Amino acid sequence: MKTSIPLFKTHFSRGLFYFIVAALAVSVILRFAWNTPYMHLFTASIIAAFIATIASQQVYFSWKHEGIEIACLTTCCISAFGVFKSSAVHGGLLVLLNAALLGYLVRFVLRDDRKNIDTAIVFIGLLVAIEMIAYSVLPNMYLPIIINPNICAGYLILCYLLAVPRLRDTTFRVVAIVLITGLLLTKSRAAIAIVSLCTAGYWWQSMKSSVRLAILGLMTAGAVIALSTATIDVSLLNRIAWWQTATRMFLTHPLTGIGWGNFGSEYLLWRTVVTENSLYAHNVVLQVLAESGIVGFTGCLAFFIVRMKNIPLRSPHVLAVGGFLLYNLFDYSLYIPSHLFTVFVLLYSADITQDTEPQKATKPLSLFGKTAILTVVLLCAGFLTTNSITQGKQCATRAQSYYKTYTTNGDKYLLAQAIEQQELAVRASPGSAPLRSDLAWLYMVGGNKKTAKHEIMEAIQRDPLNSGYQSSLRQFMNQK
Repeated sequence: MKTSIPLFKTHFSRGLFYFIVAALAVSVILRFAWNTPYMHLFTASIIAAFIATIASQQVYFSWKHEGIEIACLTTCCISAFGVFKSSAVHGGLLVLLNAALLGYLVRFVLRDDRKNIDTAIVFIGLLVAIEMIAYSVLPNMYLPIIINPNICAGYLILCYLLAVPRLRDTTFRVVAIVLITGLLLTKSRAAIAIVSLCTAGYWWQSMKSSVRLAILGLMTAGAVIALSTATIDVSLLNRIAWWQTATRMFLTHPLTGIGWGNFGSEYLLWRTVVTENSLYAHNVVLQVLAESGIVGFTGCLAFFIVRMKNIPLRSPHVLAVGGFLLYNLFDYSLYIPSHLFTVFVLLYSADITQDTEPQKATKPLSLFGKTAILTVVLLCAGFLTTNSITQGKQCATRAQSYYKTYTTNGDKYLLAQAIEQQELAVRASPGSAPLRSDLAWLYMVGGNKKTAKHEIMEAIQRDPLNSGYQSSLRQFMNQK
């Protein structure tokens, strides 16, 4: 016999539903980027929703479920010891905290509302697909979502594969056509191949033998043509170089890595060949190993295993998240906030264990427990927020401001201030070649040629393949 659902709980569930959908939609509209002001505002809203939830609802805790999220976040945060040696941090840990809290809020949303969240994600993807189509027709037109077609491809993989099991519905057939059109227009070879493979795999059991043979024949022919006409293009060479760099980072710091979200800011110090610079390794396994080491990788792997094993194998969530993770072996979509939030929400909304009565397995948290959780969350958010831009980055920014003002009014005091701030930035990140190069130029402008040559030599030592530093050294040597 079913028990009636309290009216307050129904209203609370619906309120959380609207909040979660709004958060996912806004994260996409923010151009897939995460500038610091938006990050702080978004974090404040998620923490406020979290506080309202655990203050008004019966909160249950289980080390088997909630404990794995805490362990995952803790193992990733351990890498913060490496973060503070960097000159630039992009708030990666704070984004991870936001995603975990947003996903956790889904636990307090009723099953019907969770299904509506899944539908909302598909239609958010429809917006991305329409913008991708418009971008292809009018490439010079400003569109708020389009920055990199590959980023759009990652999001469209999630949305399209989430819609595949619902293709018997006419509405979803039309939506799927638009989604796949937008995906094709991204021209991402990896995305198209993975979507094709995942779709065929999902419908494989219900296909006739003749259809299976036809699909196998098409795939075999496609593979033969691709291999026979394959050329080693710049894209592949860049990826190989990024993967090699990430591997070097991991082998040098195997335990805790170089710091979560630090690959891009440290890339120039670790690369072995001159390539296009990248903020990401384009391989989620290598990047997690490079940035958080074995400790962080173990935590992340345990999180995905525990979460996904509670989801039925033929669930659209397994199809969507599985295909998305495969794509991230060749790209970096998981590091884009909007994508990460969507993955966390999907993992929570599909967890069948959340439909059982929690009283049978766990006990509600006491007021003391709720207070402790709030304190930890607020401290972590404050800690990560204040360090999302490190001292080195702030000093370098101030140095640029002082120098710019000096060039307009010639006040040598401002030049001295610029040099002082740049020196502080170098102390915060002694291994940064770009910071040392900028310091060398400031010394040269100030007339300290000997120290300028020393700093540019230090920059060359850390990035010997940079032709710009070599050119600067020649100019310094020719100065009398």
